[in-house]
Amino acid sequence: MIGELYPAHAGATARAYFATLSASARQALMYTVPLAKFNDLTADDATAIEAEMVAVAERGWAYSAGEYDINTRAVAAPVFVGGRAIGSVSIGEHKREQLGDIRDHISAVLQVADQIGALLSSRAIPAPIAVPAPN
Repeated sequence: MIGELYPAHAGATARAYFATLSASARQALMYTVPLAKFNDLTADDATAIEAEMVAVAERGWAYSAGEYDINTRAVAAPVFVGGRAIGSVSIGEHKREQLGDIRDHISAVLQVADQIGALLSSRAIPAPIAVPAPN
C-alpha cells in the first residue's frame, strides 16, 4: 500500500530499502527493540535477518513469501537518488491471485525503481515504462 510502514525485517518492501543501509545503521534502527513475529514464517533472529540483508544488498532486490502477511508474496527493489536509497518499489500478490512465480517480474521492478530514481534525480526524463504482459 502506498505510504504504509512495513517492519524492516519482514517483507520485501522494507527489506529492499533497509538492505541498502550500513550494518551499523540497521543495528541502530532495527535491533534495539524486539522484532515482531507476525506468523511462523517471520524471522526474529538478528543473525539470520542480517545475513538476508547482505544477500538482498548484493543482488539488488528482495523477495518475501508470507513472513509479514501469510497470504502475500512480493518482490521489491530500492529506489536510489543521488546514490542513496530513499525508498523502494514493490509488487505483491495475494495467494488467491498467484499466477506463477512473482520473481519472474524482478526485471520489471528493477527497471521501474531505476526510472523512478532517474525522475526524482532530474537526471533524465525516463522513457515510458514497458511492463511485460503476464505469461
